[in-house]
Formats: sequence, C-alpha cells, structure tokens
Amino acid sequence: MRLKLKILTSLSSTTAEEKDQFNVDPGTLHQITDAVVSGNSRQWKITTGTVDQEIDFGGCSEPNFLMVVSNKQISVKLNGGAAIVVKPPDAFEWGCILLTTDVLDSLTVSNASGYTATVKVYLAGDPA
Repeated sequence: MRLKLKILTSLSSTTAEEKDQFNVDPGTLHQITDAVVSGNSRQWKITTGTVDQEIDFGGCSEPNFLMVVSNKQISVKLNGGAAIVVKPPDAFEWGCILLTTDVLDSLTVSNASGYTATVKVYLAGDPA
C-alpha cells in the first residue's frame, strides 16, 4: 500500500483569501519543511535546562501564523499560557506544531531534553 499526499499551503492576511502572505507550489517541495524556508524563519540553539526563553518576533508585529520545529523534545508557551510539547515522532528527525492565532504577544521555549535543541520558528502576519 502506498499513500501519496499533496499539500498546497497559502496564507492570507484577510478573509478574502488573496494568498498575499505566501503560496507554495507542492511540486517544488522535497520535504514539508521546505515550504517556508525562504528567509521567513529564525533558528535558535536552546541548551538543556533553559526555562521560558523569550523568542523575538523579528519585525512581525502581529503574527497570525506560527510553526515551531525542533529536533529535540521542547515545550513552548504562547502568551504565557499552558506548555505545548513539541517532540519528534519515533524515527523522525524533527517534530513540529502549526498554529493560527488572532493574538500572539509572546512565545517562550523551554528545554529539559538533556540535549541542546535546534529550534526553528516560522511566523507570518502583518509586517511591523
């Protein structure tokens, strides 16, 4: 049995669905993470034992779309809320969460994995 998926990703800043933030052609992708690797992300090395490290949005004043990718188990908090675990599934190198939100004022990352985690954060929204 073989399962083949095609994913078309786009993001709009309005409900009119203009796809004005980005539109990715799935035919050009080899890995799902290639979808947003075009200067729209930042990467951090989060050492083990780090608790609630603040992530800078880097010019994205009102992010509406968030993807966090990590190669080790970490937890993230949105707006100081409950921790959300990001963990690579067994036999996979990376784990991720993908969220949309109306209000994202802060994002923090904690790492208790015992290893330094490489964390990539992708944001989209209205520019500053």
